[in-house]
Amino acid sequence: MMPTNHMHHALAEHLNNLSFNETRHWLSEALHGRKWLPLLTPSEVLYLGILRLERNLSKATRRDLADACLQLVEAFVSSGQGDEEYLNSLLQLAVRFELKSLAAPLASMVKDFPQRADLSTASKKIILSALVDLKVPQPKEFWRGILTQNPIAHAGIALSGLLAIDPSSAIEALHALPEDQSLADVVSVVLEHTASQLPTRQKADFIAQIQMQLPRCQQLLRESIQDWFAEAGVLSASSSSKADVIASKTRASNLSSLAVGLKKIIPTWDFHPAVARLTAQPC
Repeated sequence: MMPTNHMHHALAEHLNNLSFNETRHWLSEALHGRKWLPLLTPSEVLYLGILRLERNLSKATRRDLADACLQLVEAFVSSGQGDEEYLNSLLQLAVRFELKSLAAPLASMVKDFPQRADLSTASKKIILSALVDLKVPQPKEFWRGILTQNPIAHAGIALSGLLAIDPSSAIEALHALPEDQSLADVVSVVLEHTASQLPTRQKADFIAQIQMQLPRCQQLLRESIQDWFAEAGVLSASSSSKADVIASKTRASNLSSLAVGLKKIIPTWDFHPAVARLTAQPC
């Protein structure tokens, strides 16, 4: 059923009359998919339905929702309990409410990932993504530690975190990444989108730094980056082999397939040019 303005107003009025404890209970139920929300499609991420209600909520109710969200995240950090759909909507809502105080407990949780067998790889990615989206800078040693923990699973997000605070450190980390095709493709996409957002001179410096690191990188990552360079005209035609040229012609379709595959992790994610990674689409 498509939501209507009347349904929006009725739900908002209901929420405006709840106590804080009732609001917290409603939010938990809604994020678990047990309450009606104004979603445009059945597969839409639940937190988007909550955000659509904001314009009709009182200031006190919006504050209660933010405080309830904070408490639910703190409860998750303590228990680790919550499926991936719930966790994604909860943390994306925390990001939209700009609950920056959650960065510290989330970062502490991330440091314990090696001991958190109760968390799936997808849940860990959701937590890391939220940590980047909260825009509370973490030390470069923090993101380097994430790369060490699980480079194949976390390379894209960890490099996004490093690129936001210290691009040179992110580039320096490339040579330590293991040989893996999916990792190479993700890292190449992150670097390419980062470069595309830079002013011309900064972009040239950024690419030059990457070029200096290429000889130290694993072959698959080196080839993936060289394909991007060849496609962008960074390399001269004489420096590209016939195989390189063929690869560059198919790279766009390959990366399109890669994006589709990555979006399956969380269906509403897409490339976010500001941080050059996958992030939830706005409503």
